Amino acid sequence: MLSTQSHTDDDQERGFRCQVLLGKLDNQLRERIYIKLSTRDPAKLFQFFQSHKTTIDKLRKKNVIKDEQYKLLLPTSGMVYLDQFDSTLLFFVTREFFGENMKDLIKIRNRIQHGGTKVSLPEFNAILRDAEPHLLQLGLSKAEFDDICNIRIVDSKVKELMTKASFNYACLPPVANHFRRANLISNIHQAVYSQHHDDFKFSVVISGIGGSGKSETAREYWQSYRNVYYEDIVCWINCNNFVNIEKSFTEIANRCGINQIYNQNGSVKSLKELSNLVYDYFSVRQDVNKPRKVLFVLDNVINQVALVDLIPQTKKEAPHFLITSQCSEWDQRFDVIKIGKFSNEEAEQFLETNIHDVEARKDKEANQKLLKSLSYLPLALQQAFSFINENGLTVEMYLTIFDKRQKELLSEGTQEIGNPSVYTTLSLTYNRLLQEGGQEVIDLLNKISYLDGKDIRKGLLIKFVDDVFVLNKILSLLAKYSIIETTNTGTGFLENQINCHELTQTFIKAYVPNVKEPVYQELANTFIEDMRNCRSQRQKMDGNYWYQHFLFICEKDVENIFLMKFIDVQNDLIHLFETQGDMRRLCDCLKKIMEKLSHTDGYERKDLYLKTKHNYANTLNNLSHYHDALRIFKEIETVRKETVRKETLGERHNDYLTTKHEIGCCLMNLSHYHDALSIFKEIETVRKDTLGERHNNYLSTKHNIGHCLMNLSHYHEALRIFKEIETVHKDTLGERHNSYLTTKHNIGHCLMNLSRYNDALSIFKEIETVRKDTLGERHNNYLSTKHNIGHCLINLSRYNDALRIFKEIETVQKETLGERHNSYLATKHNIGHCLMNLSHNHDALRIFKEIEIVQKDTLGERHNSYLTTKHNIGHSLMKLSHYHDALRIFKEIETVRRDTLGERHNSYLATKHNIGHCLMNLTHYHEALRIFKEIETVRRDTLGERHNSYLTTKHNIGQCLMNLSHYHDALRIFKEIETVQKETLGERQNNYLTTKHNIGQCLMNLSHYEDALSIFKEIEIVWNETIGQRHGNYLIGKIYIGECLKRMKAFDEALQIFESSKPLLSEVLGDHHDRYLRNDFHIGHVLSMKGRFDDALEILESTQTKQFETFDKSHLEVLQTTNVIGRCLAEKGLFDKAHDTLLQALEDGLQVLDKEHPIILSIRINLAHCLFGMKKIEEAMDHLSEVEKISLQRFGDHHSIYLEAVEMKEQHEQKRKQKEEGVDVPPVTERMQSTKLE
Repeated sequence: MLSTQSHTDDDQERGFRCQVLLGKLDNQLRERIYIKLSTRDPAKLFQFFQSHKTTIDKLRKKNVIKDEQYKLLLPTSGMVYLDQFDSTLLFFVTREFFGENMKDLIKIRNRIQHGGTKVSLPEFNAILRDAEPHLLQLGLSKAEFDDICNIRIVDSKVKELMTKASFNYACLPPVANHFRRANLISNIHQAVYSQHHDDFKFSVVISGIGGSGKSETAREYWQSYRNVYYEDIVCWINCNNFVNIEKSFTEIANRCGINQIYNQNGSVKSLKELSNLVYDYFSVRQDVNKPRKVLFVLDNVINQVALVDLIPQTKKEAPHFLITSQCSEWDQRFDVIKIGKFSNEEAEQFLETNIHDVEARKDKEANQKLLKSLSYLPLALQQAFSFINENGLTVEMYLTIFDKRQKELLSEGTQEIGNPSVYTTLSLTYNRLLQEGGQEVIDLLNKISYLDGKDIRKGLLIKFVDDVFVLNKILSLLAKYSIIETTNTGTGFLENQINCHELTQTFIKAYVPNVKEPVYQELANTFIEDMRNCRSQRQKMDGNYWYQHFLFICEKDVENIFLMKFIDVQNDLIHLFETQGDMRRLCDCLKKIMEKLSHTDGYERKDLYLKTKHNYANTLNNLSHYHDALRIFKEIETVRKETVRKETLGERHNDYLTTKHEIGCCLMNLSHYHDALSIFKEIETVRKDTLGERHNNYLSTKHNIGHCLMNLSHYHEALRIFKEIETVHKDTLGERHNSYLTTKHNIGHCLMNLSRYNDALSIFKEIETVRKDTLGERHNNYLSTKHNIGHCLINLSRYNDALRIFKEIETVQKETLGERHNSYLATKHNIGHCLMNLSHNHDALRIFKEIEIVQKDTLGERHNSYLTTKHNIGHSLMKLSHYHDALRIFKEIETVRRDTLGERHNSYLATKHNIGHCLMNLTHYHEALRIFKEIETVRRDTLGERHNSYLTTKHNIGQCLMNLSHYHDALRIFKEIETVQKETLGERQNNYLTTKHNIGQCLMNLSHYEDALSIFKEIEIVWNETIGQRHGNYLIGKIYIGECLKRMKAFDEALQIFESSKPLLSEVLGDHHDRYLRNDFHIGHVLSMKGRFDDALEILESTQTKQFETFDKSHLEVLQTTNVIGRCLAEKGLFDKAHDTLLQALEDGLQVLDKEHPIILSIRINLAHCLFGMKKIEEAMDHLSEVEKISLQRFGDHHSIYLEAVEMKEQHEQKRKQKEEGVDVPPVTERMQSTKLE
C-alpha cells in the first residue's frame, strides 16, 4: 500500500514538473517575440499588432482566434502585455507574424496538457527527450532545463494547484461564533460589483473601530460569495506593514509558480511590479483564456498612502478589491462602508447563536443587561460568550462575575485600554487562562502580545516552547477562548499561521505591564541565539520567522528598549541587515542605539557609544555618504585624542590610530588619495616605532598605503609594497594564512591594473587552491578569489568561462547571503557584464534593471554602487543604439558624481567618457573630441601614458579624428596605442585587436584596401577562436571584410558575406540594431553597384525607415543610406526626385559635419551626377571641382573620392569635345562607381 502511494506521488510530482516545463516554454516564447520586435514596451507592442489589425480581424471572423484573444492582441487600453498571453496565443503570434514553424512544440504542449496531472516515468522521459532540443533552441539554458528535470515538489498544496481551480492564500474562515450581518454583506457585494465595473474606482473599504468585526465581516463576505460570484480564488494580504505586504505577495507568486519575481536570475522585484505580476497571473486562467473573478482582501490598511504600490498599473478584469481599515477618510476612488457595534436585534441574534445552552440564556432581562454592558461590541461579545460556553455558566452568573471584576479594576485604578467592557471581558478570560493552563500559557501569550499579531508562525513559537505537543496544547486553549486564530497554510508545521487581534494584544500589554522588560529580553535572546547559530553554521543570516517581528517591535518601541538588547551583537545585526539588503534601516537602528547610549554615564558605556558611532559611520560610508561618515570619524578622533592624552601612549594609542585609519579610508572613498596617503604614512611612522615592522597593525597600515598608491595608479610602487608585506607574512604567518593570501590577492590586483592578466590569473588560481582547502567553497573569501579569476577571464576576453564562474558564485551567494546582499548583487552585475560582452544586450539590460530596483531601495540614488548599475544600464542602451536615452542617463550620473566625487575621480571621468561616446554615436564629433581631450589631460597626469584607461581615452580621440576624416592623424594615434598594447596585453587580447581593427579602418578609408583586408582577416581568425561567431566584435569584423571586398569591386564575394551574416545578426541583435541595419545597407549598396536598382531601393528604403526610429536625419548611418537611395533614383533616371533627396541630405549633413567629411563629398558627387542628368552642367562642375580640391588636399590623389570626382569631370569634358566635333553622344548619366560611404 505504501509503495502504491509513493508511486502515485511520484507521478503527480512529474506532472507538476511538466506544468513547470510549460511555464518555461511560455516564457521563452515571450522572450522570442520581444527579441523579434526589439521592444518590451506595451505601447510599442500594441502598435505592432495594430499595424496588422486587418489580418487579425480576418482571422477573428474565421474563428482562428477567439474574442478573449482578440482583446489581448488589440486591447482598448492601447497597451499589450505578453505576460497575459497563454501558449496558444504565443504560438499564434510566432507563426502568423514571424513565419516560424512551431508544430513540434505545439504537439509537446498538447501532450502535456491532455496527459492529466499524473505522468508516468516513461512518458515523462519521452516528453523531456522531445522538448529539450526545442527549448534549448528557444534560448533556455541547459542548467535551467536540468533544474526542471530534477525539481522536487514536497508541498501537497502546490500539487493541488495544478489540479484545482480554487486558490486560497491566508484567508481563514469566519470564527465559529461570528454573527453574519446579511444586509451588510449584501451591501458590500453591491459596492464591490459596482466599483469593479467603474474604471475610476479602485476598492470598497470596510471602516470601523478596533473590535467592530471588520476582518470577520470580510471573511464572511468571502464565504458567502466564493462560489456564487468568485471562482473560489482569494488572496488575504496582511497590510499592517511593508514587510508583511511584500512577504505575502512573494509567497503568493511562489505558490503560483510565477518565476518572474526573480526574473529567473535576479532579486525580488519592487512591490509594485510584484503585485502587478500576481494580478496579471490571476487575470487569465492558466488552462484557457478566460477572465477570472478573484478577490484580494487588503486587511488592516493604515491609510490610503499605504496602498500606492498595490493599485494595479492598469484596470484588470480579474482582481476585485476589498479593504479593511480603521481609517475613515478616503478619496473618491474608494467606496467606504462604515461598520460599528451591533444593533440590539443583531446582538440578540448573535447571543442566541453563540450561547449553546438554551438554559444559560433563558433570562431575557439578564441577556439585555449583558449586551448593554458590553456596548454591543462584537469582540467583547465574542469573548464573553466563549467564556460562558467553556465554563458552563448562565448569562446571569457571568454578569455577576463581570460586575465584580469591573469593580475590582476600578478600585485598583487600572488604566483601561479602549472600551471598558472589552477590557473587563478580556481580563476575565485572562484569569481563566491562567487557571486552566498555568503560567506557561501566560508566558507565551505575553510574548505573542508584543509580536506582529497579523502573521506569527509556529516556526517562531517553537523557539519559545520547544515541545511540539505542549505548544499545540497551549495554542488550542488560546483558540478555544477566541484569543487567537490558527490556520494551516499547507506548507508544513513551522509555516502554520497564528493571528491575534490588535485590541487583544493591547489589553495583554496593559493588563500585565511589568513583563515588557523580561519579554523583550527573552525575544532578543531568541533572535540573538538564532543569529549566532547562523554564523557558526555558516547559514544565511536572514532572521527566518522573526525578522519582520524584530522590525515591528522596533517600530512600536518608541523608547528603543528592545533595540538596546542588541548593543553587544552589533556585528551580527549588521550582517542581518546586509543579508536583507536593508542598509538604510540599519543606519536608523544604529543611530537610535547611539542616541540612547549618549545619555548613559560610565566609561564602559562611553566606549560602547564610540563603537556604535564607529559602526554608524561605517554604514554611512557603505551608503556612499562619505562626507557624513568623515565628519563622524573626525568627531570620534577628537574624543579619542582627548581620552588617550590622559594615558601613557597619548596619540600613539591604538584606538586613536584606528579611528585615524578610518578617516583615511573615508578620504580614499572620496578620491582624496593624497590626503589619505598622508594620514596612512603618519600612522605607519608611529606604528613602526611602537609595534615594529612585523606587527599586523603596522602591516595593515602599509597595506592601505599600497591601496592609495594603486588608486593613484602608481602600480609599480604599490606592487613593491605588497611584495614587501608578502615576504613578512610568509615568514610570520605562513603561506596558508588569510592575511598572507589577502596580500597576495592585492599583488594580483596590481598585476591586473598593469594589464598583466595572465600573471594575475596565475596568482588568483594559487590562492583559490589554498582557500578551497582551508575555508571551503562557500566561504566569502574563497568566492572573492573566484570572483577575481572571473574578472581576469573577462579582461582576457574569455567571456563564456567568466560567465560560468560568476553563475557558480551567484548560486552559492543566493543561498548564503540572500538576493539583496551587496556581494550577491555584485556577482549578478558581473553576469550582466559577461552577457553584454557576449552581445546578449537585452538579457544584460534586464539584469541591470533588476539590480537597480534593489539598490535604489537599499542604498539610495547617490550611492556609488547604484550609480555604477545605472551606468551599465546606459551602456546596454548604447549597445542597443538607444543613444538619446543613454546620454540622458550618463548626464544624470555625471551631475551626482561631480557633486560627490569631484572632477578628477576615475568614476566621474568614466561617466564623462560615456557622454563622449554617446555624442560620437550621435555624430557630435567636435563636442566628443573636446570631452575626450579634457579626460586625456587628467588621465595622463594621474595614471600615466601606459595605463589602460589613458589608452582607452586616446583610442576615442583617434575614433573622433577618424569620423572627422583626419585619417593620417587617427592612424598615427592607433599605431602608438598598438605598440604599447602589444607589449602589455599580447596579440590575442581584445583591446589590442580592437586597436588593430581601427588601424585597418584607417587604411581602408585611405584606400589601402589590400592592407586593410589582410588585417581584418587576421583579426577574424583570432576572434573566431577566442570569442566565437555570435560576438558583436566578430560580426562587425565580418561586415568590414565585406566592405573591403565591396570597395575592391569583388561584389559577389562581398554580397555573399553580407547575406550570410544577416540571420545571425537578426538573432543576436535584432533587426533594428545599428549593426543589422548597417549590414542591410551594404547589401543594398552592393546591389546598386551591380545595377539592380529596384532591389537595392527596396532594401535601402526599408533600412532608412528603421533608422529614422533610432537616429536623427543628420546621423551618419542615415546620411549614408539616403545618399545611396539618391544615387539609385538618379540611375533610374528619376533626376528630380534624386536631386531633392540628395540636396536635403546635404543640408542635414552640414548641420553636424564639416564640408570636408567623406559623406558630404560623396553626396556632392552624386548630386553632380543628378545635375548632369538635369542638364545643369555648370552647377554640377562646381560641385566636382570643389570635391576634387578638398579630397586631394585631405586624402591625396589615390583616394576613391578624388578619383571619382576627376573621372566624372574628365568624362564630361570628353563628351563635350565629342559634341563640339559633331559626334552624337548621350549626356554624362552612365553609372559611376559609388564613392566610399563609411
